[in-house]
Amino acid sequence: WLCCSTLCRCVASYQTSKNTISGTMPILGNCCLCLDLKVGTTIIGVICLISSIMNTLTWGITSVMVGFIRASTEASDIDRELSQMDKDLSDLDKTLTKLNEFDFSSFGDDDDDYADAGDVLAANVDDMQQLVKYFSAAMGSVAYICYFLFAYSLLLLIVASMLIHGIKRNRRALLTPWIALEILKTLIVLIGAITLFALFPGN
Repeated sequence: WLCCSTLCRCVASYQTSKNTISGTMPILGNCCLCLDLKVGTTIIGVICLISSIMNTLTWGITSVMVGFIRASTEASDIDRELSQMDKDLSDLDKTLTKLNEFDFSSFGDDDDDYADAGDVLAANVDDMQQLVKYFSAAMGSVAYICYFLFAYSLLLLIVASMLIHGIKRNRRALLTPWIALEILKTLIVLIGAITLFALFPGN
């Protein structure tokens, strides 16, 4: 919708004042060359309103789901589970130590299958701790992104409603928030594109 609205503004024909010396600001006369200015602006406002409603619902539900997932991976719960795993590992290590002290040669088998079992389990627990910490940090970042997009969609919903209300009431001042939000969205897209090109440069 950003490209559509930008295109509408760029290709819109405008009427300039007959007296150019007076410096009167140009006034838009048509939208997309063929539509009346009021009709075209209303169409843009309705499109933005529908899009913002869908985005608000989508990011709202996503934020709730991410919040539940993040709550299930709280550090206190993870530490409690890992502490229990460490305790179980300690008990198992004692059992394996007793098995290692047992002489299996009397059974005709000199191989010790339990020699490295404790070390393997300890390494697995360490790997799990690192994985859980990484997952928790990643979910925190995802949650902040979802909250930001939800707030932005809600703001766009309000601004689109103001735009439509301004068209009906002939209040040009209500167009200003929509223009400011479009400029902000353009800057965010440009910054995101530059960041992606910087992080993933082509060969």
